[in-house]
Amino acid sequence: GMRKLKMLVESPRSLHVTDQEILNPDYGMFKEYDESNMIWFNPNSFEDNSYYFLIGILYGLAIYNFTIINVPFPLILYKKLLKDNLSDYSLSDLAELSPTTAKSLQELLDYKENDVEDVFCLTFTISQSSFGEVVEVPLKSGGEDIPVTSANKNEYVKLYVEYVLFKS
Repeated sequence: GMRKLKMLVESPRSLHVTDQEILNPDYGMFKEYDESNMIWFNPNSFEDNSYYFLIGILYGLAIYNFTIINVPFPLILYKKLLKDNLSDYSLSDLAELSPTTAKSLQELLDYKENDVEDVFCLTFTISQSSFGEVVEVPLKSGGEDIPVTSANKNEYVKLYVEYVLFKS
């Protein structure tokens, strides 16, 4: 713990090895999106928030020591770090992380017919893989019983993007 942190302060080059270890999805703190090669916070992580704080310290040390490291986070993370109010996030922020999901949500928004419920068969839930099992997480109270319709599809997309980028 502290010995390794002291070593990092004294030898910033060792950040490269530590960087790859920290971001490794096998440790469960981050989830890798294959189609974008980006990583995001794993909603099923068992790690305490103090570990994420420590990672922030390590990356702060890298910046302080002018050490260039590959950190494959999408731009929305940096937006989150720089702003208090993130009401201007959009589907394009999700697209950088998961282009296919964003495209599917855009197709839902662009669909003009009134049979959204029958065609898309969605409820206000999001499917997540949790240790090999698919779990349905409601996007709002009672979401598993609320079908997505033409009238509420904008709310669904907003809640979906908000969940992935901010709540999970």
